[in-house]
Amino acid sequence: MIAVYGPNHAEFVMPKDWVFAPADEGEFTLEEDRLAIMDIVHLALQARVSFLDKHGEEPGLCRFLKGLRAKKFGQASSWSLDYFLSYFGFPNLQTAVKIKDMGGLHCAAILGEPSLMRPLVEAKASVGAKCKSILSMDILNFVPLILAIQLNSLAAAKGLLMLRADPNCTFAPCNPVLGLARDAEAVDFLLEHRADVNLRMSYPKISPLSLACSKSGPVEVVARLLERRANVNDSRGGHSKSPLTCTTLFSKATPRVSLAHAKLLLDARADVNQPGCTTGLFQMLELGSRLANCCGMDGPLLRSSAEQSSFGVSAAGCQG
Repeated sequence: MIAVYGPNHAEFVMPKDWVFAPADEGEFTLEEDRLAIMDIVHLALQARVSFLDKHGEEPGLCRFLKGLRAKKFGQASSWSLDYFLSYFGFPNLQTAVKIKDMGGLHCAAILGEPSLMRPLVEAKASVGAKCKSILSMDILNFVPLILAIQLNSLAAAKGLLMLRADPNCTFAPCNPVLGLARDAEAVDFLLEHRADVNLRMSYPKISPLSLACSKSGPVEVVARLLERRANVNDSRGGHSKSPLTCTTLFSKATPRVSLAHAKLLLDARADVNQPGCTTGLFQMLELGSRLANCCGMDGPLLRSSAEQSSFGVSAAGCQG
């Protein structure tokens, strides 16, 4: 997807800003336009799946898109295990269990079909198995529960938790699943199953609130996390970025959402003058980036790395 900011300014948008925000779910003046866009999305999805199937390329991506197609356009109902295996191209149950490139349990999570999960687990599928990353879809070594939460399938998430999935599971490197919630109900659901609202694991030590802000998550998710006592100024150690800094760093592609986030954080008494305090690998990266800046090297990533301990406003200035 390409975002146009002006007559001479257009940029490719990061997958996190569009993969889980389908075009047909946007705001339309005429409802007929939404239906037309849905047809275009369906045709584009079908064409991509057909191409990948025909050439045998990127099987994990192909299975992911097949799952989205089935869920979004009415095929995801009354699945038998045999048809499920056939649809996703698994020759048998054992292959679906063992494969790491979007395996059977991940596919069932995409469909939102808890009834398919138990036979897979009984065949030794692991609820903690991580799939291979698909960067173009913003998927980073997800376990099935993370995929279910990212796709806002609470039925699948409930089924996985009943099968003893970890409500505090993380993805590369240690980002908490709670930060990927797509609505307030999902936040409440995970917290009711003992997810930690202030979980910060080494080495990045990013909290669910900071992750939701950096991912330009739904405004209601940030609001609910704050209601459930998420720490609005927690930023010591690791990458050291507070929720407010995360909001400013990633505000360019989604300015309205980020502005709403910032207002919520400030109303919750976020400290606009709070500096970061990097540790370990992130501190070494910051000092090295500052040295490179002094030697005349430049670039957005380098500027961002050199300002990891800056205030939120300074970080936003570095990103333009």
